[in-house]
Amino acid sequence: LMQEASESCYNTITESWSEIDKVAAQSNGRSLLSKKFKTCKRVLQILIDMKEYLDSLYSVAAQYDRPPKYPVNVVCNGIDGALKGKDILGRIFSGVVAFRGNKSCYDLDEFFSSETMDGWQWQTCSELVIPIGRGSNDTMFYAAPFDLKEYSDSCKEYYGVSPKPHWITTYYGG
Repeated sequence: LMQEASESCYNTITESWSEIDKVAAQSNGRSLLSKKFKTCKRVLQILIDMKEYLDSLYSVAAQYDRPPKYPVNVVCNGIDGALKGKDILGRIFSGVVAFRGNKSCYDLDEFFSSETMDGWQWQTCSELVIPIGRGSNDTMFYAAPFDLKEYSDSCKEYYGVSPKPHWITTYYGG
């Protein structure tokens, strides 16, 4: 949908992932990202927080892209309408502001903090493994291949459970 809304928006988002990595690799990079994106946490604890926030923001915009707001257009108009001379991350932040509004700070956990989300994450760890991943050239998003071992380790760390990837087909057939 982003590419249909605006080729330049799509390209800016695609290029932004490597720019985030480049800035984060600097000695004060995470602090720079926190300032640029006005995060509520003073310094990003882990780089993936920023990427997951933007990934979720774009996904929510696409999932709920309907009248009267058409959030994909809102995000892309923010990115494409950024002041001339803004760097790539400045344009991305303009898209965030267009979509979320002008706030004193942005909570990177806003898409992940509800009890519903916690319950859903526990369920996907305990009984409903959904192997979602993507390669580096598949979309405008950063590469995130599904790795069952990594997923399993994460489930054990956060919830103390081991995923059962074939539980549904074993239990219900299929």
